[in-house]
Amino acid sequence: MLFRWMIAATAMTAWALSLGQETSSDAPVLALSQAVQMALSNNRPVNIARLDIVKSKWAVAQNKNQAIPHDIDLPFSPQAT
Repeated sequence: MLFRWMIAATAMTAWALSLGQETSSDAPVLALSQAVQMALSNNRPVNIARLDIVKSKWAVAQNKNQAIPHDIDLPFSPQAT
């Protein structure tokens, strides 16, 4: 929640500072959603947190896989005679 508030405050501050500046024709005009998306994609701590989430999901999948017994003789398996 605090993170979203900080992004909103940063975006509003940047918007307020840009009001006093003249826009040049070669500068791209960004919508607020584009600016927030660009800020999130270039934010190193956010990218690290996303990678940690992916890493955790893989760890959970690995632990689930280890919990499943793999050495079962089923009547229809090629090992069973």
